[in-house]
Amino acid sequence: MDKHDSAKSGKGSLPGPKIPSKAAQIAHDATIKLQYAMNSSTISRIEGPNLFSMARHISTFARLLEAILADLSIDRRPFLDLRERYFGWWKPSSTTHLPWEAITNTTGIVLTAGQGNMALAAHAIRTLRNVVNTTLPIQVAYAGDDDLPAHKRRIMRALDPQLELINILDHYDEDVAGLRSGGYAMKPFAALASSFERVIIIDADTIFMQRPDEWFEEHAGLKRTGTLFFHDRAYGGRKTTDWVKNLLKESGQKPSTTLNSTLYWREELEHQQESGVVYFDKAIPGAFMSLLFTTYMNLQHVRAHLYGQVSGDKETFWLAAELAKIPYAFHPTYAGIIGPISTNVEGVPEICSPQPLQTDLYGRPFWFNSGLMEDKTNAENRKYANLTYYIPGGTRKQPVGGWRFIHDHTFCMGRSVEEMISVKDAGLGEVAKGLIDEAKAVDEMFRVTTG
Repeated sequence: MDKHDSAKSGKGSLPGPKIPSKAAQIAHDATIKLQYAMNSSTISRIEGPNLFSMARHISTFARLLEAILADLSIDRRPFLDLRERYFGWWKPSSTTHLPWEAITNTTGIVLTAGQGNMALAAHAIRTLRNVVNTTLPIQVAYAGDDDLPAHKRRIMRALDPQLELINILDHYDEDVAGLRSGGYAMKPFAALASSFERVIIIDADTIFMQRPDEWFEEHAGLKRTGTLFFHDRAYGGRKTTDWVKNLLKESGQKPSTTLNSTLYWREELEHQQESGVVYFDKAIPGAFMSLLFTTYMNLQHVRAHLYGQVSGDKETFWLAAELAKIPYAFHPTYAGIIGPISTNVEGVPEICSPQPLQTDLYGRPFWFNSGLMEDKTNAENRKYANLTYYIPGGTRKQPVGGWRFIHDHTFCMGRSVEEMISVKDAGLGEVAKGLIDEAKAVDEMFRVTTG
């Protein structure tokens, strides 16, 4: 065989250039797009509260992150550089769970607490541990010593030996984040800073009647998207709906299938989401970038614009995913109510309470908001909630009889007695009793501790 034959057969020839993988091509294109945007005049729009500019960048980041996780041979330095340039206000620590550096796959619960809601948070922590018996680690985020002084932190640690306290100010540029006065805004910041890969974010006044642990495996929407949100009460009102519709119209963006199918969108409810519990699987790139976008929406200068249109942080979780065209999931039912049966002036049976209830996949009580006091807004009222009956929320239409707003956080829902379900008959009577007993024990501990 001469050299020409050798060349034909390929023997002894040099290897051809390596063809980039599909993931590498996606990463290259996304990197170029983000670098161009950062180096062009659009930087001014990135830094301001222009939600659609940031939504496009978040969507590109999600594709880039998915690519570098799919192909370990891709150089990650451009991604890390862009992450720092776009989100310089975020300062990940050595304990922050980052999908591109993940070495553990932990699941945990995160809540924020300060002096103002410390007792509510204590109820939530101790009932999680001692009543529904979760074994998940719990992290409590606070905004510096003024928010939760050292002696208060010692009291919190006494609630649970496994409890971890995080000073959220160590993880962000306070001049940009504004967390000392953040209030509700702190929740996404706490979730992003957390060491957990799979995180359950809860309000300080959220009370579980069942363990939250298994939902990452059991809920199809959460497994598919890495997110799970819960609907608020199906209460009529157009303020937020009109604003969101105008927002999408201005951008020329059509509502996603998820949004278009909701009662909130079709019948113009006042609120879409009850953010007392939010699930994120940060291992899924879209879910992680959606959380980062939610955090951006709650930065000081952005929320100053947003909170005039929506009630605190609650709508920012799903809206971030919607604007960035990232898949997200809602539990199908709207909020119901839990409390005692009474009769209104027209003789109609109803349940009145400030506690909106979320049910599980089988219609049984899962969790409720507004704590374990009859009225958490009235410091003089030391009565505990009456957790005897409940009305589950619906999925397709506003509830028959509707919601009736009374005062502060209290609503009533009228139904026939036959439609009001006993908590005991749902198999959770002992849990309901245990919740109240645990709250009383915590309050007694606080009374003795604080004198």
